[in-house]
Amino acid sequence: CSNYYSDLICSQSAPGLLKLEATTTYSCTYDAMSSAGSPPAVPVCDLTCPTASQMIAYLPDFGSQLYLTSAHFDSASWTGKQTSSPDVVLGPTVQFGCVGEPRCGPYIDGDGVQHVTRCNLMDLAATCSEDKTAPMCTCTAGFTGPTCSILINFLIKIVRWRGDSTSD
Repeated sequence: CSNYYSDLICSQSAPGLLKLEATTTYSCTYDAMSSAGSPPAVPVCDLTCPTASQMIAYLPDFGSQLYLTSAHFDSASWTGKQTSSPDVVLGPTVQFGCVGEPRCGPYIDGDGVQHVTRCNLMDLAATCSEDKTAPMCTCTAGFTGPTCSILINFLIKIVRWRGDSTSD
């Protein structure tokens, strides 16, 4: 699979840490009438980083980068996995590297919308902290939750609807 991606060379990336595991080989099948000959075998593989680091994928066609847990090549295109998110189709042209595990980075939600960080799904002004001794997200007024995605006014309405006035 190393023929199907390139190393991401930048100050924070260590592409030498990438672990490549070819899982199978994919080959097109032709019917007996075909005169195309034998097609070349194309690998199907998985790409990961060591436990203490995280994968970074740079998409040169879009000029953007994503933090992933792993990537899979299905003989035509790369798909990336994010923590507790749907898989992201990356396409055929990707650069990969491994970095120390960042908490803040571009995040693609279940609808395919890219956000600045996981903290900015609802609260666009929330800040994300790389300091692992602090909470990941700092919410602005009106938002709460680990990723600032709960509207406080909505939460108050639910509490009142349930009849629990002690939480006001």
